[in-house]
Amino acid sequence: MGAYQYLQPLDRHNLKPSSKNPAGCFLSKPVCAWLACGFLSLALFHLLCCSPAGGQRAAAFSPLLSYIDSTYSFVSSVPAGGAAKSCNYSEGQWVWAPGHARRYNATECNVKESHDCIRNGRPDTGYLDWRWQPSAAGCPLPAFDARAFLSALRGKHVAIIGDSMARNQAQSLVCLLGAAFPPRLLHRDEGQQRHNFWRYAFPAYDVTVSFYWNPFLVRATGKAEDERIPYSHVHLDQPGDRWAADADTIDVAVLAAGHWLLNGAIYYNGSAVVGAHNAPPELNYTGVGYAWPLRMVYRTAVERLSAGGRPRTLVLATFSPAHFDGSSFDSPTACTKMEPYREGEKELAWICREVRDIVYDEAAEAGRSRAGGATRIEVLDVTKLATMRPDGHPGVYMNRDPFKHGVPDRVFSDCLHFCLPGPVDTFNEILLQILRKRREMGGYLQPLDPQGLKPSSKNPGRSLSKRTCAFLTCSFLSLALLHLLCCSPAGTQRAAIVSPLLNYINSTYSFVSSVPGEGRRNCNYAVGTWVPAPGHARRYNATECNAKESHDCLRNGRPDTGYLDWRWQPAGCPLPAFDADAFLSAVRGKHVAFIGDSMARNQAQSLICLLSAAFPYRLLYRDPSPRQFNNWRYAFPSHGVQVSFYWNPFLVRATGKAEDETVRDNHVHIDEPGDRWGADADTIDVAVLAAAHWLLNGAIYYNGSGMIGAHGHPEIKDTGVGYAWPLRMVYRTAVRRLMSSPAARPRTLVLATFSPSHFEGKPTNDTMACAKTEPYKEGEKEMEWMYREVRDIVYDEAAAARARISGDGAASKTRIEVLDVSKLASKRPDGHPGIYMNRRDPAANDGGAPGKVPYSDCLHFCLPGPVDTFNEILLQILRKVYKPLDPHNLPMKPSSKNPGCFVSKPACACLAVAFFSLALLHLLCCSPPGIQQAAFSPLLRYINTTYSFVSSAPGGAAKSSSCNYSEGEWVAALGHARRYNATECNAKESHDCIRNGRPDTGYLDWRWQPSSGCPLPAFDAGAFLSAVRGKHVAFIGDSMARNQAQSLICLLSAAFPHRLLYRADDPHKHNFWRYAFPTHDVRVSFYWTPFLVRGRGKPEDDSVRYSYVHLDVPGDRWAADADTIDVAVLAAGHWVLNGAIYYNGSEAIGAHNAPPEFGDGNYTRVGYAWPLHMAYRTAVERLSSDGRPRTLVLATFSPSHFEGNPIDSPTACTRMEPYREGEKELEWIFKEVRDIVYDEAATARAKHDDGGGAVRIEVLDVTKLAGMRPDGHPSVYMNRDPFKNGVQDKMFSDCLHFCLPGPVDTFNEILVQLLKKNR
Repeated sequence: MGAYQYLQPLDRHNLKPSSKNPAGCFLSKPVCAWLACGFLSLALFHLLCCSPAGGQRAAAFSPLLSYIDSTYSFVSSVPAGGAAKSCNYSEGQWVWAPGHARRYNATECNVKESHDCIRNGRPDTGYLDWRWQPSAAGCPLPAFDARAFLSALRGKHVAIIGDSMARNQAQSLVCLLGAAFPPRLLHRDEGQQRHNFWRYAFPAYDVTVSFYWNPFLVRATGKAEDERIPYSHVHLDQPGDRWAADADTIDVAVLAAGHWLLNGAIYYNGSAVVGAHNAPPELNYTGVGYAWPLRMVYRTAVERLSAGGRPRTLVLATFSPAHFDGSSFDSPTACTKMEPYREGEKELAWICREVRDIVYDEAAEAGRSRAGGATRIEVLDVTKLATMRPDGHPGVYMNRDPFKHGVPDRVFSDCLHFCLPGPVDTFNEILLQILRKRREMGGYLQPLDPQGLKPSSKNPGRSLSKRTCAFLTCSFLSLALLHLLCCSPAGTQRAAIVSPLLNYINSTYSFVSSVPGEGRRNCNYAVGTWVPAPGHARRYNATECNAKESHDCLRNGRPDTGYLDWRWQPAGCPLPAFDADAFLSAVRGKHVAFIGDSMARNQAQSLICLLSAAFPYRLLYRDPSPRQFNNWRYAFPSHGVQVSFYWNPFLVRATGKAEDETVRDNHVHIDEPGDRWGADADTIDVAVLAAAHWLLNGAIYYNGSGMIGAHGHPEIKDTGVGYAWPLRMVYRTAVRRLMSSPAARPRTLVLATFSPSHFEGKPTNDTMACAKTEPYKEGEKEMEWMYREVRDIVYDEAAAARARISGDGAASKTRIEVLDVSKLASKRPDGHPGIYMNRRDPAANDGGAPGKVPYSDCLHFCLPGPVDTFNEILLQILRKVYKPLDPHNLPMKPSSKNPGCFVSKPACACLAVAFFSLALLHLLCCSPPGIQQAAFSPLLRYINTTYSFVSSAPGGAAKSSSCNYSEGEWVAALGHARRYNATECNAKESHDCIRNGRPDTGYLDWRWQPSSGCPLPAFDAGAFLSAVRGKHVAFIGDSMARNQAQSLICLLSAAFPHRLLYRADDPHKHNFWRYAFPTHDVRVSFYWTPFLVRGRGKPEDDSVRYSYVHLDVPGDRWAADADTIDVAVLAAGHWVLNGAIYYNGSEAIGAHNAPPEFGDGNYTRVGYAWPLHMAYRTAVERLSSDGRPRTLVLATFSPSHFEGNPIDSPTACTRMEPYREGEKELEWIFKEVRDIVYDEAATARAKHDDGGGAVRIEVLDVTKLAGMRPDGHPSVYMNRDPFKNGVQDKMFSDCLHFCLPGPVDTFNEILVQLLKKNR
């Protein structure tokens, strides 16, 4: 079988013991890998601690030690000492490294436009193909590793402070990190200043990165704030206002200055002028040069950042020179060199050396003066490496397409900053190494050295660092902890020891246990007071999380932000701040739905903002404008959570004003739940119901078809029912629907109380409405009786629902809770948008009329704002299941067998892992095969599924293929293909049928059922990415290959965050692109190559009439990347059927469907079959030529369904459901093309997949399943709203590609199974 062979999945029906262990050993590698962890920990501990040091141990553990150092490195901000300098990165040379800097798309990470050279049209990109090689022997500079950087700074705030070169580095850092981990923009200054201050968060590691524009590091006015002012006024003794205010929050600061000091300024100490540099002579100031002010500004900045005793790392960056080299800044020939300087080719200017020396001097002085303190000082020396890169600047490409009107005499050039991506990325590569540098005991710990493990005098084998010990002692700690919890006597001592642990367990393992009853109330959050808490509600940027514009008060210009500086303090117990991870853990795998009026929406949007500030999310659906805020759903893939909002202001079905504001009356059917949420009710796990405002306003009420009363309609005689009875009825109807799931679904229903408005007698267009700027104090404002009555109704209905649960076994899995926000909301008149529901200068919207504006909002709350507290309480409600373990009151009721056992279920679940592993190992290895082993079939299936992978190793055909997915039928499966929003995942517009207005969506309600008796599992994004972890998947071929590739991106991105690494420019943006999925280190690319081989003419330009195809040359673009591809999906056929002129080398060897003017005598008619054979053969040959383990998947032909209609017929492919078996025969030509693919796969296996090579060949046969789906094409809905001007005689239809989502998703369901198929 060769060097490799595929593992067979565990077969629970045929468990075979080995000859040596007849008792029943049947472990596969995946099972062993899981179960051996406990033994491995013990063995590793023994080996590291007790075996003699030496080369053998070092060699064996070198990879492990490197991994531990890499994974657990961190910025240990401890007192300064001698830095452990093992590498000098400041000296070296640039060496050729193709593609080294091609690591992100600068447009995607919102860099300054003038630094985005590729977007601006710079044609040469060779500047991206160099890396910095330090001179020190054996000291390479590793490529930037985003995970290592974020691990090194977990939980910290990184601030880059300085001039525009500091900003250049800061933007590079955000791009490098953002290409691997999803960032969140927390704040950015607006307008012209938007690049002057900003802050991003990387929630996966709780890291924030900020940039503070401060070109002198200290406070400066004048030119530093406004370019039109001729001079800067610099206060050498005062740190910059903005960063100094945040200094106590900063853990790592990178300081970079110099350029503005060289230009000159007027300097102050206090209010006195102490001198100037390059000041105009008429000012008559003492010339102080640039050196002394530069020393002073670094000194002041370091002094401020060393205050307060906070452990902190300060990195002083040296000067990065410009490369104008005598050219003026408006010369089109400035910095046009195309490659780096070589060693000795360019001397460093003396002024650059002097500025660099000043930085080193100040770093040395800071280190001496702070020895023994909490601040660590480092130098980031980039002067020489930056000096040698004249080719890396934007030059004239700081402007978009600078030569589109020819070469101008004058055009501004940037020869100071670097292109992004570009050489400045190397600054951050060095920064990472600086931050990872540890010292020896008493300072930073040295990394483990696998070549020289040094035993202590007391233990000749001891080599463990703290991190290693922490990792390896887990097994011992588990056993000791279990003994302490279960077997030690209860009492104060035990409580004191385990109190932090119990708190952690209760916090971490809380969840929505949808069990009957009201649960235990430890805290009453409904009563309390608002207390000052600066910054408590400043937790997200509402603009970033797509909040309703009228609630985004900061964006709309509200000048006072004190309303964000309060927190709710319940009487008697604290209310914890919102914890996004705790919330998502509490509702893991569940669907949370907010149902109700605009206050329910206000809370729902608050929740989305709070969660998305910490975890990546995806918009799954949103109603089209203008109702885009009425119904929407988001997913949080990290926890499998969905959050929806359903606009239903009466909770039940209502027509009239509730649907159209221009209608006067509401017609409310109190016996029918709302249509939209009622249809989805069986999918909802947690429902938050909020209504009342619209019922107070009035409506006409119906029961069935009969009107039973009205409120607020005096013209309807003798039918006044008020608001109280209808409110009770609508809650009753909603709760009844949510308790009536056929499967008795466990569910938590949360009834929210009324949140009052604060118009307080003022009209809605009064500027003084809700203008108060702080909360009401206790007793200052009484809640109106009406609001109390509405609150009481909610409590009554919750109690009635609980009573029904206790008497109804079918509903016993429903839990009823009340979210009482009435009092806390009534005390916050300051938290509403008021006039700032409108964008900027709202008082000017009425022609300047004093005191009048269009509207004020005194009902909803600003986002962020008081409504966030609603979700803080909601979290506590959802986490409330059992009474948490109380370390001060541990249960004192021991069992007769164990006098001290008091372990809760969460603790047991956590602590029993070690024992369970041993028991499972014994059962699997030592019990006789049969019933006991069969009981583990679910576990075995899980292990096989979870740990399947693309083993691109040699071997013959897949001998264990038990499923043939090519034959089968389409069966009804409601919603099977409704898995993503094609607009969100940037699908080709002509395939986005729902966006384009296709009214029927039944084509999404079918799934493929193979005939072989085995089901085809729904697409599992986690399984796919696990199968191709660390690999590059490439789709190569025609537009059907693209259709499948875009389907794959959409399916994956609905569950995992992704990054666009590259996309070709318009109009070819869909012809080549590449995405990354950082969580699994997977890349997915599409290469437009409709013949698989090199094609000229029509494939490059649709206006050209013919294709010229070189059958012996693989496609240029994908062939250049072939050595990086691990999985290739090849799909061709349509263009070959259409015809072309074919070449071998430079010789035309034949044609198919050649035009008559070429003459029959000039070209041999070769048909389509032979060229298709040759194209596949050339492609496979290229992908098999380098020895790289690789899986090649040859996809068969996907037929079109024009079926005799012209492409401009509006009636083409209008069928509404799949063909049934036998209803439509597959055309002979499609069968022949399919057979060609099978033939070429067989030929390729014979040559490359014979058990000794590295290539695995598979066939993805989609011909029959695609041939049976005439209903799944866009047809006329390849265009947006095709019938908006009526039915035209001629309308282009697409009857080839499939809608997204649609049948093409099934191609990828089969692809997953092919990739997971082990041998």
